[in-house]
Amino acid sequence: AFGNNNWLLSEGIGGAGIEQGATETITGTISRVSPEQGTVEISNRTFMAHPLQLQRLEEGQQVRARYQTRGDNAWLQSIETGMGGAGQAGEEQRGTMQGSAGAGMQQGQPQTLQGQITSVSPESGTMTVTTEGRTMTLRGTPTQLQRFSKNQQATLQYRTYGSTAWLLPEGMGGAGTGAGRAQTVSGTVTRINAEQGTVTISNRTFNAHPAQLQQLREGQSVSATYQTLGNNNWLQNVQGPQGGMQQGQGGAGMQQGDMHQGQPGTEQGQAGMQQGGMQQAPTQTLRAQVVSVTPSSGTMTVSTEGRTMTVRGTPTQLQRFRRNQQATLQYRTYGSTTWLVGEGIGGAGSAEGRAQTVTGSVAQIDREQGTVVISNRTFSAHPEQIQQLQEGQSVTATYQAFGNNNWLQSVQGSQGDMQQGQGGSGMQPGCPQPGGMQRGQAEPQQQGTQTLRGQVVNTNPNAGTMTLSVNGRTMMIRGTPTQLERYSKNQQATLQY
Repeated sequence: AFGNNNWLLSEGIGGAGIEQGATETITGTISRVSPEQGTVEISNRTFMAHPLQLQRLEEGQQVRARYQTRGDNAWLQSIETGMGGAGQAGEEQRGTMQGSAGAGMQQGQPQTLQGQITSVSPESGTMTVTTEGRTMTLRGTPTQLQRFSKNQQATLQYRTYGSTAWLLPEGMGGAGTGAGRAQTVSGTVTRINAEQGTVTISNRTFNAHPAQLQQLREGQSVSATYQTLGNNNWLQNVQGPQGGMQQGQGGAGMQQGDMHQGQPGTEQGQAGMQQGGMQQAPTQTLRAQVVSVTPSSGTMTVSTEGRTMTVRGTPTQLQRFRRNQQATLQYRTYGSTTWLVGEGIGGAGSAEGRAQTVTGSVAQIDREQGTVVISNRTFSAHPEQIQQLQEGQSVTATYQAFGNNNWLQSVQGSQGDMQQGQGGSGMQPGCPQPGGMQRGQAEPQQQGTQTLRGQVVNTNPNAGTMTLSVNGRTMMIRGTPTQLERYSKNQQATLQY
């Protein structure tokens, strides 16, 4: 609770599981590393982490780490070496990993498991699953585990490190299922097929969401990071010579026109979905049953009202679905191909509008309502994104339009600090003041994390609100569009707020 409002916790607003405790920093020497157990000792203190965060660390190394306390455990958010290299989650090495002062540890192949969750403890980073009459324990970060609940039927992707099974990285950083480490390619764009979600760079074909390809042009020199998932290379981001980063900002640049049949790609002048390119339809919502899902190939088949349709998506978008699941989907057609809308393709939200930038002075902050006024314009945000802002401060913010609301994606102060949902500090006890928070006044009180089981009565991601029915009473919970778009009416949900 922030003041009188209940806000969903952090998944979808940035950071890595910021439900308990402020983010703190420690600088010191690594005395022990155990990727298999997911622990590292820094200055005689033990910290929990996913093996991928520890893979490049060595004993005796000087590091600076950011961490957060979850229950009795301190979980690493990021770790930076003395050489300035970041060991953040999302970069994964094949085969043997460095750990325990050079002792090699075997890293298994990604595997998929369908089973029933027997128990889950995000604070300790463990979950027990029953499948085919046997019980196994899976490790994961708090952010990975907090979306699961006891007795839930779940499809999980995991990899063994030594003899320990760890969930693959969705929820701990990176973009996708982590089947291969992030790699880089530089070269010239020779072909773009936005409808099929492919781009050819230096004679190699890469998969991507159409929204990631919209501003690319054939003949353009780019540098891209990608990740191998099965037999496909999926783009994480792509950067042109001007330094513009494409991470799935949908909307702008997609002018209406006809897709020419028989064209394997779009010719220059039509690439990027300019006029004469490809028609991008409005976002639509569909309730259907999942028939099959293949994250590595980016396809899912669903059945609705007696007909079957194929929906495309990135691995991160698709890996949360399972066969026979009843799902509510948001999608958009590009040409004749149906693609899931934004969560999991980069950026923060369902890509209702492209990311835009505003620069100006902060005139008013209302953390309880989740709003901030910049240059006489009101923006919506999670309270944790605006907790360190002050009235009168000069900021530059990126935002995205969802319905009639502009939601902040990030905000950068005059000192260059980026607010992307780092929770905890800055929320001092006090009473909310009407009309926003004036400088020097008490801020709304931030209460402890709570868990709630209830039925969704209605949800409005654009407005950032959801109504739940719990034990005969109704309550409203606020959240960002990305947090709320995964819920549907009448769904039984377990929430942390």
